[in-house]
Amino acid sequence: MTLSIKQAELYFQSIFMNDTGSEEKAAAKKTAKWQTITVVLVLSVFVVGGIIFSEWRNMIFSGNAAPNAIAVLPFENANQDGYAESIADKLSESLLNEIAQNSAFRVVPRNDVVRYKGKNEDPNRAGKAVKAWMVVTGKVMREGDNLTIKAELVEVEKNSRVWSKQYNVPISEVMQLPPEMSREIIAAIGTGGGTGAGTGK
Repeated sequence: MTLSIKQAELYFQSIFMNDTGSEEKAAAKKTAKWQTITVVLVLSVFVVGGIIFSEWRNMIFSGNAAPNAIAVLPFENANQDGYAESIADKLSESLLNEIAQNSAFRVVPRNDVVRYKGKNEDPNRAGKAVKAWMVVTGKVMREGDNLTIKAELVEVEKNSRVWSKQYNVPISEVMQLPPEMSREIIAAIGTGGGTGAGTGK
């Protein structure tokens, strides 16, 4: 079969266009492939970097107390009776909430310190275990309708008493103490500590 000049031109043109299209498709596929690889590499860098930073932070801060964390341990029930124990629990929980609400300090959650209830745990050992900077302890003693509450604030790292106070109040007024105790503890931390005795309100 003999092709005319025009037909030959059209024939070679179609071959050229097909070749060009194939090259463009191949180039597009290659570009897409490299884009995918680039995205994967970038994401990998972020993930690995995040893991490394997290491990580094844990190594730096593990075992160290948070610089502004306060733990309020469950108050001791000196009388070993159910009513005094209920008062001791309410006092320590209310004091924890008062400090959390009225200061910039981070308060160790009650769930993390309740394990020390009734154990008379050394405040420094407990403070290190819950990574606290300061630890508040207390003791409740009942004499008839009156209560004596002894509270103490200890700085864990220095193993030193920052503040302590004894309160003597009627049972009916005992729940007025947490706000007062909270203010005095916060002030003692800011001024370097103090001791004293109080009679409640």
